[in-house]
Amino acid sequence: MHRGVVAHEKPLPIPWVAARLLDPKTDPTAAEFPLPTFFVARPLDYPTGSFASRVDAARRALDCGDVAALLRRVDDPMTPSRFIGNLWHAFDDTRLRISAEPIDAVRQFCPS
Repeated sequence: MHRGVVAHEKPLPIPWVAARLLDPKTDPTAAEFPLPTFFVARPLDYPTGSFASRVDAARRALDCGDVAALLRRVDDPMTPSRFIGNLWHAFDDTRLRISAEPIDAVRQFCPS
C-alpha cells in the first residue's frame, strides 16, 4: 500500500462503494463512478480482476465475520443495549483493518 496526501489518503475503493450502496441485483460498471478531474488523494487499492468480480467480492466480504458484525453495529437502530454494545466493541472496532482490495478482504474475513 502506498501513502497519499496527509488527511486525504483514505478514498474508499469504488467496488466497496458499489457493494455497500447499490442493490445486489444491479451490475454496476466502473464508468458509473468517475473520479473528479482534480483528485488529490491516490487510490489505495491495487485492482485484481474485473470491476464486477471486485464488487461481488466486496458484497461477499460485507456479509462475513467481523465486517458483518461491525456493519450490524453501525446500521441497526440505536437502542440502550446497542449503545452499550457499541461501547463494549469500540476498541476492537477501532483496530479492525479491512483490506482495500475486496478479494483480500474475502480471504481475511470469510471462512473457506
